[in-house]
Amino acid sequence: MDIVSRLKKYMDFRQIAISQFADSCLIPRPTISQILNGRNKKISDELIGKIHAAYPDLSVVWLMFGEGDMLVNSNIKTSEAQNDKKLTFDDPQISEHEIFSSSEQPFPEITEIYSNKIENENQAREAAQSATQPSAARNVTEIEEALSGKIESSKKITSIVVFYADNTFQTFNPS
Repeated sequence: MDIVSRLKKYMDFRQIAISQFADSCLIPRPTISQILNGRNKKISDELIGKIHAAYPDLSVVWLMFGEGDMLVNSNIKTSEAQNDKKLTFDDPQISEHEIFSSSEQPFPEITEIYSNKIENENQAREAAQSATQPSAARNVTEIEEALSGKIESSKKITSIVVFYADNTFQTFNPS
């Protein structure tokens, strides 16, 4: 039995007309008609997704591969995630998917080390910037004096560097 036969079987089981099925799945009627009449042999993943969204009780595995039951058993209750357990790769009972989908950090030690390294680098960068810059008040006064020509002639401005809050800078050289 192919996917088209299984789709027809589900529609017969639910007693759904082709037009009603197409409308409820938000699929154009000619597309469903071509699929069911065999003119379009391939059903895209997008169409399967639309069918599943409209009819969640239809088993996608059964529809695509013919395996399992036609209907999803709604009586099966899924368990809640256990957030109190520390996840590691050494635990054979936990899949990689569960480790990475957890809200808990799987390796907090590495995250902490990396965060400390970034913080230390930022502190070093800020210290280097503040060491190369004189105090702001003196800096502004010197610039105002230099621009107004009040600074002694032996001192000439060779460049002005402006540091921005986003850690970028721009250098200005007088012509």
